[in-house]
Amino acid sequence: MKRKKITRELKIGIFSLIVIGALYFTIQFLKGNDFFSGTNTYYAVYPNVSGLEPTSPVSVLGLTAGAIDKIQFDQKNRQMVVKIKLKKEFSLPKGTVAEIYSADILGGKAVQLLLGNEPGIHHAGDTLASSVQRDLTSMLTNEIGMLKDGISELLSNLDQAVLQLNQFLDHENRDSVKEILEHLNGSLKDINTFTNALSYNKGTVNRVVAGADTLLTELNQAAEQLSTTLAHFERISSQLKDTDITGIVDGLKELIDQLKDPEGSLGQLTSDPQLYHAVNGVLARADSLIRLISENPKKYLKITVF
Repeated sequence: MKRKKITRELKIGIFSLIVIGALYFTIQFLKGNDFFSGTNTYYAVYPNVSGLEPTSPVSVLGLTAGAIDKIQFDQKNRQMVVKIKLKKEFSLPKGTVAEIYSADILGGKAVQLLLGNEPGIHHAGDTLASSVQRDLTSMLTNEIGMLKDGISELLSNLDQAVLQLNQFLDHENRDSVKEILEHLNGSLKDINTFTNALSYNKGTVNRVVAGADTLLTELNQAAEQLSTTLAHFERISSQLKDTDITGIVDGLKELIDQLKDPEGSLGQLTSDPQLYHAVNGVLARADSLIRLISENPKKYLKITVF
């Protein structure tokens, strides 16, 4: 009976060890430690780890390649020494930088290895160059600080502007500004009234515009006719310019002088009544003779046919 009891306790103990071991391996696996593939150890020194903790992941090109194994404080140099466990399959070129960065918006930290491009590779146990990336909180804090300073300066300038405006706008100037604003309001009302009237009389305005268009067309036609008339006048003026007006005037003057001269034939005809009546009588008798011949040509004209 006693032998069976010992066997049961042994089984319970063995099962507990197995559970504890499985739990340990699970925790280590979640930390990024792979016991089936070896790891290399590297170190990085920081003045401030900015919230980095053991078991924080270590990534290479975005892929989790290891984890933080331990963080120790160097009393002599007053710096933090971070021990990094990295899978052996990852080789680090010279110039690789272990940078602490914000893994999430909640402030969780992790390390990313920025591969260098120098010849050669780091060996296990080497100390890598280090850097700390500014996290979102610090960037927001700086931006908010700058914004705060800008707002403070703006408020200060605004206060000065208000003080200067109050000094400028004394009682008299305030009344002037008020009067100007009233005039502006009145002008805006007049413009609004004119716009409404224009909209209301839109048809009449359109007819007036159409009539004005017709009038302009007729004026254009009249202008064309006037241009033609002016061209005729220009030709007549040119012809008159080429005509010997002086000679014509001299001829008329000479004719008038002859009519006035009592010694000339025309002058005697116009100035001597007896000669005038004699010529007039001859013309009357000639007219009577022509009329008689026209009425009875056989009596006065004898035509012999051979």
